[in-house]
Amino acid sequence: MTRKRTTNIIIVSALGLCWAMFVGLVVWGLLNDDQRRHEFAAIGLERMIGTQRARIRAALDRTERSLLTEADLLGRSDSVNRSQMLDRWVPLMENEWSISCIRLADERGGEISLERRDSSWIFLSTTSPNDLPLIMEWPLHGRRSHARSRIGEPVRDPRRSEWFGLALGSSAGDPEWSSDEEGSGVLDVSRQVTSNPTGKHSDVLLFEVNVGRALLTLSSPTSQYQGIMLGPDGRPVMMDASDKEDEDISNAVTTWQTDRTHTPFSYSSNDEEHIGQITELDLGHTRLFTGASVTLESLAHWTESERKAMWVALFLLILLGGLMTWILLRSRRTDRLVERTEKRSLSQEKRLARAINEREVLDREVHHRVKNNLQVISSMLNLQADRIADRRAKLEYMRSKRRIDSMALVHHKLYAQTDLQNVDMGIFFNQVANSMKAMFEPGSRTVSHTVDAQDVKLNADTTIQVGMILCELLSNCYQHAFPYVTGGHIDIVLRANEPGQFHLMVSDNGQGLQRDPAKADMELGLELVEAMVDQIDGRLEITAQTGTQVNIHFGMLGDGSVRRI
Repeated sequence: MTRKRTTNIIIVSALGLCWAMFVGLVVWGLLNDDQRRHEFAAIGLERMIGTQRARIRAALDRTERSLLTEADLLGRSDSVNRSQMLDRWVPLMENEWSISCIRLADERGGEISLERRDSSWIFLSTTSPNDLPLIMEWPLHGRRSHARSRIGEPVRDPRRSEWFGLALGSSAGDPEWSSDEEGSGVLDVSRQVTSNPTGKHSDVLLFEVNVGRALLTLSSPTSQYQGIMLGPDGRPVMMDASDKEDEDISNAVTTWQTDRTHTPFSYSSNDEEHIGQITELDLGHTRLFTGASVTLESLAHWTESERKAMWVALFLLILLGGLMTWILLRSRRTDRLVERTEKRSLSQEKRLARAINEREVLDREVHHRVKNNLQVISSMLNLQADRIADRRAKLEYMRSKRRIDSMALVHHKLYAQTDLQNVDMGIFFNQVANSMKAMFEPGSRTVSHTVDAQDVKLNADTTIQVGMILCELLSNCYQHAFPYVTGGHIDIVLRANEPGQFHLMVSDNGQGLQRDPAKADMELGLELVEAMVDQIDGRLEITAQTGTQVNIHFGMLGDGSVRRI
């Protein structure tokens, strides 16, 4: 009674403490409303930037795949066919609008390029930096056959460009990103191309990617958050927004450029307080910056609903405290009933554990007595065999004695196991095989054996049947498979094919199975094996080529999927 009263006092005190803590939490929440808005803003910024980075990476990966595909096609070509390249490059640039130019440069400074400029296609071809390039120009939506050709001014040596050196210096052959001109909003992605089977000369394929076009689909996914995209130099590359949003982004970039932090920062724009964040996206030899901003006022409705929820929670907690007090008063009787039930359950568990232990002892005693009885029978057969003068009859007595000894061996090894419901067949087979080898000494000394059971576990009933089958097969091996002093080897393999189904294989490298009327004991042994296989609803397969291989497919006794015979 005293213990129960103490428990009730503790519960009531805990409820009062919870109520006081909740009131303090409400006051703290009201005083820290701005801080929670900052936390919400930071979480939203992190999610939006993560989405932007993933979409940017996807757009750049698509360009890299196109570059790798075109580089592989060029690498497999024996010669550069300009017409075929245009047939591929024009549709490629039409499908991927972010690619503004494709260039193919060689080690001699020659260059072939296709550029989308305003409303025209510009195709340029030159063999060296000192040559005047041949230029073809035709409308974006016109036919290439109507192109106008002219001789242009000398172009810049592509070998002096950063993208050319990066591609040649890449040992893995991966696409290399770079940016030659600061503030241009164009990224270069290049890859080395082996232009002939010998690989002595290498070309470099370049895609010029307009970052603004690549990021056209990366608009703000919510009405509160505004996306920010900056080029390698930290300047905006896309300002697809209203004038007010443009000003907000400009102020955010200006604030960020003072220390270029990757954590959220505060700034003011248009008489509103904003939270912004800009992070770097590393592309190897160049980089982009992606970020977002949000006004704190737009998140006010989030904290407003939270305040309402806190007052509702306070009312519910008071109601819950009253209910818990009533339940506490009503629970005394229930506690007494539970204690009595627990005592009865504990007593039943003890009786059940004692019964299980007694059954385990009885099972072991049964196997022990079976083994003893079989040993008595074996001794009687041995005494009877000593009184028989006929050698063949005496031999049959001894064979029967050996089979009984094998049965006794199986029961002896079984009751020595720690768990009769899950017998480790690897340990059991090793013990049986070693005992059978000792039984046939000295002739078995030149015969080796291996056991591979892969942690297969069987119940006691199945283990007895499989153990007697193994004893009979090993007996046949030792008696008939190795007639010469050179001996041989026996493999014992047990596998679990599927739940409840197993495969036992016993094979030797002896002289093979021979049907000989003089070896009637071997025929009898195989008949016994077939009978025992039927008892476990199994299937027996015997192969005799180089040695003898016996395959037995069987199920576990006691399993619903196995038919008892």
